[in-house]
Amino acid sequence: MDFSLKQVNGVDIKGVETAFTPLDKPYRTVVKLVMTDDTILFGCVFEDDCTFTAPSPQSVTAHQNTHAGSWGRVRRWVAAADWTVAELMEAAINAQAETNRLIRSLSSVRRSRDEWRVEALNGRTKVVRRDEQIAELKTRIEFLQNQISAQARAFRSNPVASQVGASTDRVRDLENLVNALAAQVNGLVQSNAAE
Repeated sequence: MDFSLKQVNGVDIKGVETAFTPLDKPYRTVVKLVMTDDTILFGCVFEDDCTFTAPSPQSVTAHQNTHAGSWGRVRRWVAAADWTVAELMEAAINAQAETNRLIRSLSSVRRSRDEWRVEALNGRTKVVRRDEQIAELKTRIEFLQNQISAQARAFRSNPVASQVGASTDRVRDLENLVNALAAQVNGLVQSNAAE
């Protein structure tokens, strides 16, 4: 392996070795430079007169985009990775399969989101209807309470009616019933507020 420089930043190059990809394949256009101070750098050998060095081989392969146009970038990427055409095809097929899986997953998430959105809107509609029903019940109960209270006052103030104990009990039962209904409506209101 040949590298055009003999020094980098004033430090001599002790040795030039093959650089390997993360998949343990040799780079064709990147070399490993062992410096005299025992540091490791990587150099570009894409062109004979290139003097680019970097602390990682990935930086060197990124630099190699400056050497040629887009087709040169593709060629360098393939060469730097040292992949065969079959490996590239397999990687492309796997990438396409993964892309399709992600698209299906995204579609599923969108459907789920849309279903939740509809459920939330339906739930909100139900809450609004329930609030309206509770308000209507409260109005009716207030009306009934006022009517029963007025009748009870009129009944109690009538001297003849006070002699009839059963009627007084009936009025008391009606008052208790209306109060029980009012308590139930208040319970509904509180549980609705908690939701």
